[in-house]
Amino acid sequence: MKLLAYFISAYIFIAYIIPFITTLFKKLFYFIKIKNICKKCNYKIISSILKWLFSSVRNEIPEMFIKTEKAVYSIKNYGFYKKPNYYVFHDKNNIEIQIIRRIYWIGYVIIKNIKIRNVNYDNANKYFGEHNLPVIDIMLFCPKCAGAVKLQGDSIASYVNYVNTQNAFKIFGKIILKIRHLLVNPYSGFTKYEPVPKIKGVESVELSNGDMFGGAYIYNAKSFINRRLLSSDELVDNVIEESMKKFINRN
Repeated sequence: MKLLAYFISAYIFIAYIIPFITTLFKKLFYFIKIKNICKKCNYKIISSILKWLFSSVRNEIPEMFIKTEKAVYSIKNYGFYKKPNYYVFHDKNNIEIQIIRRIYWIGYVIIKNIKIRNVNYDNANKYFGEHNLPVIDIMLFCPKCAGAVKLQGDSIASYVNYVNTQNAFKIFGKIILKIRHLLVNPYSGFTKYEPVPKIKGVESVELSNGDMFGGAYIYNAKSFINRRLLSSDELVDNVIEESMKKFINRN
């Protein structure tokens, strides 16, 4: 019994506690890095380190606001506490987190579906008062995620039906879905697989850094720092240009 208890304790420590602590240190590193950049560039930043470290997908309030000379960034931190997961976006209020596992060399995915409320990105005025800068919503994966896709097509409901009825079972309320085409690359250091089964009427589109979903731009922390805070910020120029076109068209 003692040997079993030691084994279970070691498994919990290696599989859960170490990744949890490691992730907190990574999120702390990026928090400090962002604050130092803002101080150096004279950007105003509003954030809480506790909210940043323990950010929740379900929380509707962004954890960080940054005011630069070109824009105000309203940032929602979609951090994770384990290994990088795959995010599947049904719509802006429904996110599915897929965790890949290999069971007896057969590919399964543990699916955790999370319904969220609309993220309230509009609190920028609360901290910065009246301003003439564009407010840019950022959906930030910190430190990173293995990948993200959005579902689109004529019948998104057919995907949900497939997950609930086809080749799936539940353990402790979580859906276990078998992935038919599991591809393992021994040189990549991680498992590559199709996050969305091929279903008629449903298409999955890979999301990359800088892509938009639900009105927010998606980035991982490193890319956001390099491409937004430390760049000339072409995104802001494009947003301003589009806003001017809409204003001119209305008049």
